[in-house]
Amino acid sequence: MIHVAALVKFVGEYEEFRKVNVLGTEEVINFVEKFDLILNYISTASIAGSLYEEHDLVLTENDFNIGQNYVSTHYIRTKFEAENLILKKIKSGLKGSIFRVSNLTGRYSDGHFQININENDFYTKIKLAIELGVIPAEYMLGNYEFTPVDYCSKAIIEISKTKEAVGRIFHLMNPKFVLLPVILETVETLGKSIEVLKDMDTYFDHIRELGKDPAMLEVIMGQVHFKRYAAVREYMVRVDATITNKYLRKIGFEWPEIDQDYLAKVFRHMDSVGYVNILG
Repeated sequence: MIHVAALVKFVGEYEEFRKVNVLGTEEVINFVEKFDLILNYISTASIAGSLYEEHDLVLTENDFNIGQNYVSTHYIRTKFEAENLILKKIKSGLKGSIFRVSNLTGRYSDGHFQININENDFYTKIKLAIELGVIPAEYMLGNYEFTPVDYCSKAIIEISKTKEAVGRIFHLMNPKFVLLPVILETVETLGKSIEVLKDMDTYFDHIRELGKDPAMLEVIMGQVHFKRYAAVREYMVRVDATITNKYLRKIGFEWPEIDQDYLAKVFRHMDSVGYVNILG
């Protein structure tokens, strides 16, 4: 049995999230125990959490609570709490596996994504960059993960078919990262341009200037990412998927390359559902 149901948005009341993500998982556990089923629980790599100072913490498939801050959002907190329930049950005999899904993005085949696209944190960040037309140079230093949902689903299915999966944790994340210049080039080919500003201070000065326009202020303040970043700087715990990727190669699974063709599909879908105006 695969338990994927969850409240995945990043804003809301704690009890709202607990009812679905924790109490709902308790009901599923009771069900699989009653009928002696295998539980494949879909969690999130976000349970790796963060710290408010620089660190070298890494969350592997053998880890759970490593001292990270996992209460920055109710979503992450309740997924952590649900995992805790399952891990305790596995120790007492439950036949189950946990799949921590990382940065899910549109289908590789056509770029289509979840209906509630506006509740996805990563897509919110993309929307902000496109609509503001600027990003700080700091963002150029990172490698960006796109884990197409259709490939992720296939990986989960293939792993869950194996007997060795029971009792283990897996990290589902595409290791074939993409550099930001490739993303910016793709956006430009579709008709938009994003300027790279020299540092974070310049970035926020620019945003404050844009915010003098009521229409742009609404765009800025509507972004969860901007409000979180402006309030406090978080240093995310790195998630390692070495064990999982080795296992996937063993069973013949290969993650896809993230190229401009795929990125264009993602952006065109965002435009087609009215989430962002990128095609003009």
